[in-house]
Amino acid sequence: MKKSILALFFTIKLFTQEIPISESNYFVYDKYNYGVTLNNINGYLFPQNNGELVVSEYSGHIYKISNTAITKALPGIEEKNLILIGYFKLKNGSEYYCGSHEIILVKNNKIIKKVKLNSQNDFSLSYGVLNDELFFLTNYNKGDLILRKFDGNKVYDLLKIKKDHHRYSRQLFINKQVYIVEYVENTAIISCYSNSKLKVIKKHIFKKSAKLHEITNLTNYDNFTGIFESNSFFYCQDGNIFYLNSNYKLPFISSFEENIFINKKSTFTNFDVFSNNKLSPLITTSFNSSNFWSSYNKETNSFYSTTNTSFLRFFPHIKKYPRLFNNSNSTAVFSLLQDNKGKIWAGSYQGYLSTIDDNKVTQSDINEFMFMNGGLAHEDKMLLFAESEKGALLFTNENNYRKIADSSTFFYAYKTSNNKLYLGSTGKGLWFTNISNLEKNERINWKIVNHKNGLSLYNILTICEDKFGNIWTGHIVNGISVYNPEKQKAKTWLVENKEIDFGSMSIIKDTNNTMWFGLSKGGLAFYDGKSKTDLDAKNFKTINHPLLENSNEVTFLHQWKSYLIIGGQDRILLFDLKKWYHTKKVFVRYLNPLEINLSGFTEQNTIFTDKRNGDIWFASTEMVYQWDIKKWLTFPTFKIKPDVLIKKDSLEKKYVSNKSIEFKPTENSFDIEIVYQTTDNLPRYINATLVKKGENPIFENPNLQTKFHFANLNPGDYDFLIRVCQQDGSYGVFKYPIVINKFLWQKWWFWILISLIPIGFIVFYFKKKNEIEQTKKKLSQLNLASLSNQFRPHFMLNALNSIGSQMENMPHAEKVISRLGESINILYGFTQSNDFVHSFKNEWKLVENIIEIQKLLFIPNLKVIIEGIEKINDKIKVPVGLIQIPIENALLHGLRNKEAGSYVLKFNLDENNNYYLITIVDNGVGRKIASEINSYKKNGNGLKTIFEMIDIINQYDSKAIQFHIEDNTTEMGTIVKIKLKKEIDYAKIKF
Repeated sequence: MKKSILALFFTIKLFTQEIPISESNYFVYDKYNYGVTLNNINGYLFPQNNGELVVSEYSGHIYKISNTAITKALPGIEEKNLILIGYFKLKNGSEYYCGSHEIILVKNNKIIKKVKLNSQNDFSLSYGVLNDELFFLTNYNKGDLILRKFDGNKVYDLLKIKKDHHRYSRQLFINKQVYIVEYVENTAIISCYSNSKLKVIKKHIFKKSAKLHEITNLTNYDNFTGIFESNSFFYCQDGNIFYLNSNYKLPFISSFEENIFINKKSTFTNFDVFSNNKLSPLITTSFNSSNFWSSYNKETNSFYSTTNTSFLRFFPHIKKYPRLFNNSNSTAVFSLLQDNKGKIWAGSYQGYLSTIDDNKVTQSDINEFMFMNGGLAHEDKMLLFAESEKGALLFTNENNYRKIADSSTFFYAYKTSNNKLYLGSTGKGLWFTNISNLEKNERINWKIVNHKNGLSLYNILTICEDKFGNIWTGHIVNGISVYNPEKQKAKTWLVENKEIDFGSMSIIKDTNNTMWFGLSKGGLAFYDGKSKTDLDAKNFKTINHPLLENSNEVTFLHQWKSYLIIGGQDRILLFDLKKWYHTKKVFVRYLNPLEINLSGFTEQNTIFTDKRNGDIWFASTEMVYQWDIKKWLTFPTFKIKPDVLIKKDSLEKKYVSNKSIEFKPTENSFDIEIVYQTTDNLPRYINATLVKKGENPIFENPNLQTKFHFANLNPGDYDFLIRVCQQDGSYGVFKYPIVINKFLWQKWWFWILISLIPIGFIVFYFKKKNEIEQTKKKLSQLNLASLSNQFRPHFMLNALNSIGSQMENMPHAEKVISRLGESINILYGFTQSNDFVHSFKNEWKLVENIIEIQKLLFIPNLKVIIEGIEKINDKIKVPVGLIQIPIENALLHGLRNKEAGSYVLKFNLDENNNYYLITIVDNGVGRKIASEINSYKKNGNGLKTIFEMIDIINQYDSKAIQFHIEDNTTEMGTIVKIKLKKEIDYAKIKF
């Protein structure tokens, strides 16, 4: 039994030691973050020069990963059979999507050509582009290997190389010229294709026991890397070959300078870089997967990595420590400090204490305390605080301590310039003593500053000394206090008394002796007092920047060189002190939310600079982080100028800033998506708002939202404003003017014009009547003009009469008026043309509007059947009202007067060689009953007008239009038949 327990102990101990204490930070692209979960990419990664990444799932789905979204790369087609093994974007914008059996050529997001390459039993592979032409190899099942080329139009067979039944025995590489690499046992034969020939230029012979599998990257014939069938690796530099051990899985070589090998251990994976003939660790992760591939993004020192189930992005310059306690978690690290020997101390509110030293975690045996925020390194000791009034604990190592203060809970420790130690406590005030008393092994007689001295803060969460010797303290809710040690008097500004509008849990004095306050309401302020006694709330000055204008409490402040690092709960900010002191301009940089991927909020006052290497350490509610800020600051910054995609129904259009965007009155609901692309392929903190032109915008807290929906906007002029927090710390606002036009009837001049139409018609009619008496031809022309103009008010009068009595409390008023306004617009344009014909498109729009108006107001159960409408060209000219009037009569006189049963209106359009054949059928009350109804007699002049127009037209073009009305013999109702000649010369009868 003892042996079994001992064996189990050593097994656990071995397992514990094997797992690294830190891991590289990573971000997972999934449906929760980017709307899409990528599965089983298996190495099909194609990074682009603009930063975008094209990836292919083994299932055949192809995606593009941009700064803000993951989108289908081939929209509109089902590409499940295309497993992408090559992707190239040319300078002219064309894209080659290359599979083992097919090439798809795309331009402007449209498929230009799909080329089938071979049968399912044959394979094309090893694609490369040279001078915008696509070169590749095709392995035929019968054994032929062909070098081929695709120029965008046609596939050419360039060279038959050799029969070989091993599919991957040769590879194609392109680097200024076409290389073919052949693997023969332990030899790599490199040939160059030129002038329709293949010429051997170099042979590399490896260890006899090593059988080549493939070369993974080739810059030229003397510089490449590769893999043997035994999973061991080699690296050829300037013709010299270096061998690696066999613990590695398949590598991805991102470039000649960055040679990354993936080393899979039992419980974690290493990404090691091979340089100077040795391997150095780059990434460590315990992310559970048996298969990794990777692609490098140089601008951010990040690595896209695929597994069987996930798609990740690693950021090696940020490490996290997920197993500080019980080898399982790093939860609630309230106290994070470094002692004078470089050892890191992490105390958890869950009752654990661990140290990190020489890449080793040592957990304390003491578990009786819940460790609080704050603490202080003194000499070779560490001062920590315990919850539940268990006092201040001075540790000499992880398992030994003595209590130096009791009966209180403390939150912060601060050493002043004159070697006083101050402790911030709960309701028992500000404690202080000489720091030398920590060395004495005796009870310390603490002095306390409290409400008797004017310090009225309940909990003191932060302490700092200003350049005059005053001691400042703060509480996140209560307010701010300042204590003068000489006078032993304090001044307190309380939020509850409205003496100040913020509290603080983080105060710091920078190297320029300015006092900075992290605000409870979010943001940053400094104190601008001129002397030791210049104590007034008006001396607090707030720093303005979008990233500092939010409600997130500032949890910590820390100076690193010329930057003030700010913990903003869900983000890490860097305020540029150097620029502020020199120019008074505010620049606030930020760790990108993708690269930091914070788990939980930043903890209170848990930040320090590592004495050993200058790294920044800080904690969130669930994790401890180590940030290589020096390396991070060397990364390039990229400013973005966003575009907007405006989506209306199925249409989508891109707009740039300051370009006006105009919509029709009915297009007052739409979606806006903000898009931008940079080589770092990271999102930006932005926020957007839509305001009426001239109004002051109110922006929300900067975030990652890029999609917006707006519905039922009123007509008018708007500005869509995007505020962008740039990577260099600046910010800017981009404007996109949007105009939603008014309906015609909403414009003041419309009603004046409407009132002038009847007067103009009367004047026009009588003037033409006098001219008609001169000649018979002139008479016919003017009669025709008169008839066409009669129709102009006809529709408006009928429609207005129809809705006039119904307007009060009418639920569909807006839709009816919209339809009416559109029809009036058409008729107004018709009036301006001084003609009697217009396009079939406009005629049909009048038909649609009268049907919709009647359906909304009177016949909700109306069934409309339309057949053959596609057979007529929208631009064909027809007399105004030719179709609209009989349909209007069917609705007004036939169907509206029907009291029961179904309500059916059918329109059919057919054609023969010479005519369009139009049939209009309704199942209304019929002509006889309709003729006995007053409305028929009152409004029955429409058809008379049509008949007179047809008579005049037929005088100049025999049987141009034939119009016939009959009763429906199968059921009640009416049938109208119209024969319209396809080619009518209306020019002969123009007036």
